[in-house]
Amino acid sequence: PINKVATLFAQTQVNTQPWLMGGVGIAICTPPLGMALATFLAPSKFKRDEREAGKAAGIMGMIGISEGAIPFAAGDPARVLPAIVAGGIVGNVIGFMFHVMNHAPWGGWIVLPVV
Repeated sequence: PINKVATLFAQTQVNTQPWLMGGVGIAICTPPLGMALATFLAPSKFKRDEREAGKAAGIMGMIGISEGAIPFAAGDPARVLPAIVAGGIVGNVIGFMFHVMNHAPWGGWIVLPVV
């Protein structure tokens, strides 16, 4: 819910404050891409269905859909939620530090042409 409010606010400011969407765009794709990377780098730590969900999460992260991380967060919230929140924060801060601007009201790699 927090990310949805932050995303909505950044989307309303995209014309005047594109740096907000720059950070949000990074934070949107970080959780699903992080989970996809985890299933790829350490497949033995995940069940077969989780590895399949990791593939879908990777695709979803690339096009700016953060919901790809939900199956992992639902399955092990005590470990996954802090990890994806921390990853989103780190990605967001790095984006702000490097003055990333996003002129599209969306996130993920799909918006790279307008960043």
